[in-house]
Amino acid sequence: MTNIHSSYQPRRMHGNPQNNRARKCSDARRGAVTVEFAICASLFFMIAFAGLEFGRYFYVQHGVQMIAYESARAGIVPGADRSDVETRANTLLEATGIPNATVLVTPQTITTQTRDVTVRVTCNFNDNSWVPPTFLTNKVIVSEIQLQHENNAYLDPDDVDIESLIGNNDNEPIDL
Repeated sequence: MTNIHSSYQPRRMHGNPQNNRARKCSDARRGAVTVEFAICASLFFMIAFAGLEFGRYFYVQHGVQMIAYESARAGIVPGADRSDVETRANTLLEATGIPNATVLVTPQTITTQTRDVTVRVTCNFNDNSWVPPTFLTNKVIVSEIQLQHENNAYLDPDDVDIESLIGNNDNEPIDL
């Protein structure tokens, strides 16, 4: 009986010089992949952390602006005083997660004769970043809002021109 596969010889994995050359190339390529990964991963993480840092910065900046505005609104209503403004600001600072901010209210005493209420909120971004700040170190965020007291129209009615407030509607009655 003849063997039809008599020319068949099993392939030797370790003795073949072509396999050794392929293994050497594979080992060299594996080192290149490691270096490429290190470069790409460091760039990826730098961009990701920069995105986190800038996103948090804009969130804190918007929060400080909103807190200054809302606090000033709390101070312009009749009967409000400085403690109402500071309480509103501190409540909103806590709700938005902005620690170590300072709130300055002007004037020191809000009365019925107060014309304007100014609120200035200041915070350091280093105290508010989720990651150690790299791009925005020692950045101070400040927002100052000045609103007229709601009593202002009643304090000096000669300063208020009804026509400019409601427009010139000759054919319509004016409801006051």
